[in-house]
Amino acid sequence: MARRQVVFQYDPQRYAQAAKALEEAESVVRKYKSQRFDVSQAENFIFTAKSSLERNDYDDVIACSQKAIEAAKKGIDVTFREQILKELSDVEHEINESKSKGINMSAAEGLVQQSYTYLNNRDYENAKKSAQLAFEKIKSTTEEFYAISESVKYVQTLIEKSKSQGIKVAGVENLLKQAKFQIEWGNYPQASVFLNDATNALRDLDPEARKVVEAIDRATKLLEDAKKEGLKVHKAEYMIKTAKQSVKIGDFEKARQNAENAEHIINKSRKMAKQARELLETFEAVIQHAKNQGKDTKKAEYLLKKAQISIQQGSYGTAIDYATEAEVLISDAQTHIGEYKSISEKLAEYDAKIKDSASSCDVTEAQKLFSEAKSMIRAGKFGDASELLKKVDKSLEDGKKTYEDKKKAEEALAKGEKI
Repeated sequence: MARRQVVFQYDPQRYAQAAKALEEAESVVRKYKSQRFDVSQAENFIFTAKSSLERNDYDDVIACSQKAIEAAKKGIDVTFREQILKELSDVEHEINESKSKGINMSAAEGLVQQSYTYLNNRDYENAKKSAQLAFEKIKSTTEEFYAISESVKYVQTLIEKSKSQGIKVAGVENLLKQAKFQIEWGNYPQASVFLNDATNALRDLDPEARKVVEAIDRATKLLEDAKKEGLKVHKAEYMIKTAKQSVKIGDFEKARQNAENAEHIINKSRKMAKQARELLETFEAVIQHAKNQGKDTKKAEYLLKKAQISIQQGSYGTAIDYATEAEVLISDAQTHIGEYKSISEKLAEYDAKIKDSASSCDVTEAQKLFSEAKSMIRAGKFGDASELLKKVDKSLEDGKKTYEDKKKAEEALAKGEKI
């Protein structure tokens, strides 16, 4: 026996209520879909709700609309979870790689565990942040490890050099041992303290090492300060690294020279960076002033942009060149503005002079010259315009004489005199 199909009656009020629920659900699903979340299940519920609305099954429309919203939100959970799990998988891979090289990754591992905790609590924002922090921690810890490892090699070389000269360095060796112990535990700041103490002790014990150590220390301190200031001093960094390598092979003189060169490079870069930044600040204001005057500053702005990029790259000399070139352009523009202002003032002066003379002078030629001068100004030919305005004076003098002669002739004619 065939199953009877339920027939639902149309109810305007309930139809409007169901249609509104469906519309809200569709809006939510569209929003999440545009954000690339998985809403396939939610779309199935939307399809069912639409079919139910066509046959006036309002209860089913409302129920399916609600299920669509819930499914869409669940899709967000799934998407976020998958994304974060992928990030955590990448982070854990990096951690294992670093640990295989002997790098202590306990801090990064702690952040990973924190991320999993947030993830289980569906706090996706903090889960993602913790995963990103873990990745950043891996990077910073790795950099610290390699830097501290270089320092260990540096101190070891100094120790061997001192021992070869018969200098007793048992105390320094103990400091080095303490530093290595701290490195194993990932306590790089404390390891650095022990290594600095060892370096200072060697400097006091070995006169030959003193100059080298002091030069490298000075350069290293300058480098740290320069980096804090945002300076790009890769060459100096390389020179310091080379200095330490020279120590390893026992070439103390070369090490000292490289350290001093690094110091010179940093000081020069700092000076040039300051000059470049001051130039940029100055000419940014000058360009703005020129723009306010209605001048075309696109080329100067382009040069300043290149100067800014050069500063970011640490090419301070290049930045200064670009800024200086921009200065020349703006200076030319400012001169141009000055000339324009001067000739415009003259134009206004002669315009008034012609108008004042019109009642007692033939100004026909003067007006013609004045009109030509205005055309020259529009063409940017200020010199030509100036020469034409000078001719206006002569024209007005001639025009006055012509006017007076004409007036005398008219008066004589009126009196019946012969002209």
